[in-house]
Amino acid sequence: DDITHDVAKIEHPALVTHGDSDLGMPISLGRSLSESLANCRSFVEINGAAHAANFTHPDIMKAPLWEFLHAVINKDPALHEI
Repeated sequence: DDITHDVAKIEHPALVTHGDSDLGMPISLGRSLSESLANCRSFVEINGAAHAANFTHPDIMKAPLWEFLHAVINKDPALHEI
């Protein structure tokens, strides 16, 4: 399903990660997604990763993910209770 028209409706903070060796989805689509999200905090390109870089390259994914979570949680005090 093409949901590109709904992307602009997403208001929550987002982090987009994309492997530069993903054969099923070109990295240009990941960049486009990050640019379309109103509150995208960062686009992270994972060198040498295919699809699901969080499984194949967890050590590389860890730092940007923690930075994103830390920033979001510190900005919204309600999340401190989670």
